[in-house]
Amino acid sequence: MILWLLYQNLNTGYQAQCKLDGIPEAECSLMDKVIHDFRNANFFWILIVLGCFTLSNISRALRWKMLIKPLGYNIRSFNAFFMVMLGYFANLGLPRMGEIIRSGAMTKYEGVPIEKVIGTVVVDRILDVICLLIVVGLSFLLAYQSIWDFLSKEMDLGKFSGILSSPLLWGFLLVSCILLVFMWIKRAALMQ
Repeated sequence: MILWLLYQNLNTGYQAQCKLDGIPEAECSLMDKVIHDFRNANFFWILIVLGCFTLSNISRALRWKMLIKPLGYNIRSFNAFFMVMLGYFANLGLPRMGEIIRSGAMTKYEGVPIEKVIGTVVVDRILDVICLLIVVGLSFLLAYQSIWDFLSKEMDLGKFSGILSSPLLWGFLLVSCILLVFMWIKRAALMQ
């Protein structure tokens, strides 16, 4: 049902683009374009992407297994991997339902109590956010000029240029991030 609705909206937009380009409606079929694109796709790159996706999910499953092991449960890597994949599948139907589904499946197939599994899923998500912030921070540090040029072109950033290009602001943000990471690492000592 969702794919049909998506296709209808895409087809309408494609037909409008064909009219703008002066292509007759009889020659303008989105399905023909999709088939043509699949026939001309470089499947080497598709296989590379699928391989990277699989490796990332294997590493996510192993990380989840490492989070559960200190709780006294030694789960099978095979089950951890397929529960991660089951979570992705559940997210297609209802976003964020995957975490609940994979927690329930872990409880059913490995006998780990649900409250412990949900705790590891929360820690897993926190680690994901930290990794995302690190990657975004690195991208800003390494490609600042490219990002700034893109944003300047797409948005009216002239009024913010003095503030956003200030070394004081970037230094403050960097020190703040370092302090947050330090506090996260030392959170047990700080809580006492």
